[in-house]
Amino acid sequence: MLKKTDEAHLAEGAQYRDWFRPSRWLIPITVAAATTILSLSALFWVKRNGLNPLMSHSEFFAYSWMYGIRWGAGEDVFQPHSQLLFPIFALIDRAFNLTSGSPRHIIEGWSQVSFYWPVFVMLAALSAVFMTIDHRRPLLDTIFSSFIFIVSFPLFLEDAALFSTSYHSLSIPLALAGLMFWKEYLDDPARSFRIRFFVVLGAYAALCALGKPTFVVFAIPFFAMETIKAIQARTLRSFAKVALAVSVAAFTYLAAIIAFYHHGITGVTEHFAWSKIYVISQYHWYDAAKGATPIHWYFGYVIGVMGWLPTLLILASLVLASLSEHRRILLTGVISGYACALFCLYSRSQLHGHPEFIAAAAAIVIGAFRCSIVPGIIQRWLDARYLGAAFHVVIGISTACIFSLVYPLDLRGHDFMVQLAKYEAPITDTLFQERKDVRAVAMMIYPNIFNGSADAWCRGGSNIFNSIRSDFVDSIFENVVCADRGQSPNRDYAKFNNALFVRNRTSSLDETISVLRAAFPLIVNRFNNCHEIDGVLPDHSH
Repeated sequence: MLKKTDEAHLAEGAQYRDWFRPSRWLIPITVAAATTILSLSALFWVKRNGLNPLMSHSEFFAYSWMYGIRWGAGEDVFQPHSQLLFPIFALIDRAFNLTSGSPRHIIEGWSQVSFYWPVFVMLAALSAVFMTIDHRRPLLDTIFSSFIFIVSFPLFLEDAALFSTSYHSLSIPLALAGLMFWKEYLDDPARSFRIRFFVVLGAYAALCALGKPTFVVFAIPFFAMETIKAIQARTLRSFAKVALAVSVAAFTYLAAIIAFYHHGITGVTEHFAWSKIYVISQYHWYDAAKGATPIHWYFGYVIGVMGWLPTLLILASLVLASLSEHRRILLTGVISGYACALFCLYSRSQLHGHPEFIAAAAAIVIGAFRCSIVPGIIQRWLDARYLGAAFHVVIGISTACIFSLVYPLDLRGHDFMVQLAKYEAPITDTLFQERKDVRAVAMMIYPNIFNGSADAWCRGGSNIFNSIRSDFVDSIFENVVCADRGQSPNRDYAKFNNALFVRNRTSSLDETISVLRAAFPLIVNRFNNCHEIDGVLPDHSH
């Protein structure tokens, strides 16, 4: 008769052998590899078409990458969205020495960053999905998670979201990183977690807030579930754990803001004051999309503009959370997560909010699936009918083939990116010339602005609330200078012998110069021999 320890060793050995059967690890890895190929194909098409990724998101590049390298150079910059990107981009710039050399060399380095950054973000997001797979049912989990990932990101989001160096792309891995917390709820969502869980949860919430304040939504389901568990337990220890997580989140966020970004209480106060001004200034921009009531907004905007995917993800999450022995806890997390995500989207109905909303929805539905009884029911049904191995092989390989057959994937929004690409060559070649005797000034008045590299350099080199130019940016672009929102009185424009501006096709040259003269009198008074540059620009401008 076997002893209990012997039985345990035999059980562990059987589980070990079961895990290393080909149907247990080889087929799920094949599905994961196919998902990775499909997802990355959405990012590599620009290389196949010879386009520069920087041109599709110049505004987002400017206020993330450019602010990051300025911050790394010691300048005090204000970014209302994401502080988390500052040290990341400053480190990249320092590691690869991207802000030295000629202007053309710098632009080429930044273009490489604008391509490889989204690739890195996609790989980080895929790692968060596949490293948290339920090992008891790896193929079922891999197929479901892969399907949700593909339809949510490569198939749903447009170029402006995926090809971005800003918080848009950062939302994807941050949201999916929350799957490590969903993994803790797999066996028994009602059990009490150790102190370490709440410390890490608080740090995760602070990291999300640094990524963008509304990213706190990614951590809300876990705070809500732990709160309802504390209410059910009615113990001081349970409430103390939730309070610990909240305290760690607040302390970490404020400590990071004080220590790394604004260096003192005064800087933090100014940061929040500027943030308030920024939010108020755009408060009514999206009123037209909100409709008469939130119900009108949901049907008119969430369904009418975003399509049916968000609604399907919400319904799937609610159904899966209901199919659990601890449905009250899971439903609390799911409902609270979506309530906060919808509130943030409603407050700022715009394309900018789509990536973070979809990222939150994808993480919630994957977590709800893993914690529900559905995977276990399917697995037991297959094993009872001796279909387990056959199912793993046939369905796994079929799924991988289906994913791979649609490679290379065509994304939504390609026309937008191709259209902006028409700006890049003529403007960049003219503005960032290698000749030392050509010193150019670029003039921008919204909405007639440059796009791509010129826009990123120009708008990223000034601050949001004033036209003060960055000394660091101007020092690395010594032969070119940007004048946006008016010229700088401290700059000697007599040293520049070339000027570029964009005019609307419906306006004559005289009309455009008249508008420019009001904003840039010292520059326009020196105009002579104005002519169109060679190259094809979009229909609305010259």
